[in-house]
Amino acid sequence: MAALGCTLLLTLGTAACSADSETADNTLPETQLGQACGGIFDKQMREEAKKTRVHAVKTESYQESAADLVRPDEHTLFASKNLCRIAPLEKDKQISSLVSIYAEWEATKPRNGKSTEWRSSTNGGQFSGSLVILCPKPGGREFKEHPSAELSLFDELHLSNNSRAKLLIAAAKKFVPHMQCTNKITYPDPDEVAPR
Repeated sequence: MAALGCTLLLTLGTAACSADSETADNTLPETQLGQACGGIFDKQMREEAKKTRVHAVKTESYQESAADLVRPDEHTLFASKNLCRIAPLEKDKQISSLVSIYAEWEATKPRNGKSTEWRSSTNGGQFSGSLVILCPKPGGREFKEHPSAELSLFDELHLSNNSRAKLLIAAAKKFVPHMQCTNKITYPDPDEVAPR
């Protein structure tokens, strides 16, 4: 039961489990923000975040996540992969994640007629923008129902819209090549779609 409890806590975002939680260390392993998630946080993002030290929560690699999503049994709107997650160094029940980037299938194509579309947040909530990527026949398979992949960002670092677009594009450039999309993918200029 104790092992099951730890597994459930890890699934819900708790980074550690101890038999004696009262005496457990309240800090998490430290990572430089510039090195987190495959180095997708550039100087502008680090300056805006005002945090150089974070905890990089372990996720599958971009390649492993892509390989999972292109499997036929994962090609649904409910399949989702966490590509990047960083948390505060101090365990905080209020904020378990500072940044999360998820990839999942999307039922619609980019509305601009291009291979990618940046969509900024429209609800003013934690959802902080997304990048929709047209990816027909991933891995050579035909999936008409869900022709696009969508990378979604949840940002508690309070980055600018420009940095959010740049962050998702940087993650996509590491992730999408492993999706084996049959079309040519071109990415938007973040300064055009999300001016500074």
